[in-house]
Formats: sequence, C-alpha cells, structure tokens
Amino acid sequence: FGMKVIASTKGDSNNDDDNKDWSIVTVREEKCKFQLDFRTVYWNSRLGGEHRRLVQLIRRDASSKSEEGGVVVADLMAGVGPFAVPLTTTITNKNGGKTATTSSNNNNITVYANDLNPESYKYLKINSFKNKCEDLHSYNMDARGFVHDLDTRGIVYHHVIMNLPASAPEFLDAFRGYPSQQTYLPRIHVHCFAEKSTTAVDNKNTDENNDTDDEDRAVLERCSKALGCSLDVVKHQVSIHIVRDVAPKKNMLCVSFNLPDEIRSVPRLNLGAKEQGETAGGKDNSEDSIEPPCKKSRPT
Repeated sequence: FGMKVIASTKGDSNNDDDNKDWSIVTVREEKCKFQLDFRTVYWNSRLGGEHRRLVQLIRRDASSKSEEGGVVVADLMAGVGPFAVPLTTTITNKNGGKTATTSSNNNNITVYANDLNPESYKYLKINSFKNKCEDLHSYNMDARGFVHDLDTRGIVYHHVIMNLPASAPEFLDAFRGYPSQQTYLPRIHVHCFAEKSTTAVDNKNTDENNDTDDEDRAVLERCSKALGCSLDVVKHQVSIHIVRDVAPKKNMLCVSFNLPDEIRSVPRLNLGAKEQGETAGGKDNSEDSIEPPCKKSRPT
C-alpha cells in the first residue's frame, strides 16, 4: 500500500523521493544483522522463532554428519536470508558478547539460496557480505528452474527450505522425476497457510502421533497433489509444526517430510525459458558485486 511522509527531519516535503533511503533498516536476529528495504522485500519479526527452529534443526543434522562433510541446503525462496545467513555466518559472540569472527564456517553447512525478487536477491548478497558468510551461493531465479539447475549440475542437497506460505506447496512439482543418479532423498520443509482444524489431535507433531486432523489431511493432500505421489505419515516421516496463528481460522504451518522415492517415476516437469532462468539471471552470482544492478522482475 502507498505511504505518505507527514513528518521529516530533512525538510518540509512529504515526497518519499526526497529521501530514498528512509525505508532501509537493519534488524538483528540469530546474532546476525539484516539490512533490507521494507518497501521492496518481506520481513516479519514474528517469524524469528521459526527461523531459529529450522536453523538449529539443520545445525544438529550437520553436526551428526560432520565426518561425512556436513550438509547442503537448498533455500528456494530465501528472501533476504533469514535461514541462509545464520546457517553460514562465521561471526560468533565471544568475550562477554563482543563480536568475533571464526576462520571458517564451522557449521559444516553449504547453502544454495535463491529468490526471484531482484531486491531480495540484492539484500541477500549484502547480508551475506555483512555477516561474513562462507559457503553461501546466491541466485536470482524462478524456484522451479533453480531446483532443476541444481539437479542438472549434480548437486546433492540434504535439506530444502520452501518459505513462501501462500503458494510454496505448489512448487513441490519441481521435484517430479527426481534424478535416479541422486541416491540421497532430501528432507523438505515447506511452509503454508491452512484452515484451522475443527477436530482436535492431542499431539500435533505427526512424527509422534499417526492420527491426523482435517487441517493436516488437507495440507498433506495439497503436497501430495503437487508431488504427483502420495505422502505416508510414517514412511516419509512427516512432521507438521504450527508456526503461528495468523487469523481466527487460519494457521501458518511447516510441513517436513522425506522426499518420496516414488517421485522418481513421476514425469519431469517441462519448464519454459523464464523458469529455466534464461531471463531471470539464473547463474550463480555469488562472486558478483554485493550490490548488483537491478534485474527486471519476471512479468506476470
């Protein structure tokens, strides 16, 4: 929505263009600093707990796989980096809270982070630089094309984060026809909105409770439809976590599951030029300037 400045320390004008930087802010989360322009990118501090939960979950997995070389994460809708940056920062707090820098990413985590919004991509790179991230590769592509690009390059990833609640489940069709040469099936973490259940289940975590309420069933059906194969709560270790209450009849959820092996036999999705990244600036731009020229948004 439009905004109008009614008070300013830089003159009497109420024209936003008099101070183009007025909406650029810095926020802190998980010992990291995030710069962003809240006119052009999305940030919600109420999601801090969810950011922390997934970051800690992946860190624990990386610690258990340290002898195997750690883990690789594909962050499909990375935004300005609330997951990617904390997972790869080399900044730590030591000596009474003073900032210190380690010589390397001791988390044993590599992140391939992508966002279609060129402004999110710009601030993702800025935040990677400011937080001294290592092993963080940034992309500006369509999410489906990004998945296919990683698969074509033979990059094995252990976790996939899909943080676009309004439509992320529909992007699960990008995994159809998962390459047979990829022996590892990743764990998917997909965020979505869902109508609240009219039935009650004592334990919402479906890892520990095989009973599902109507909210869970609707979400699993939505994910299964996009995947092109059914999700089994036990076989695929499905876990449904309530992130937050967003409305009287709506929750934000995180659905986590192991990618079904059956998806290999589902026909691969055919992508157009835009989804493949030909017009979205789809190469790995990790070594570019931290403030690349603004790319054109994908036409709607």
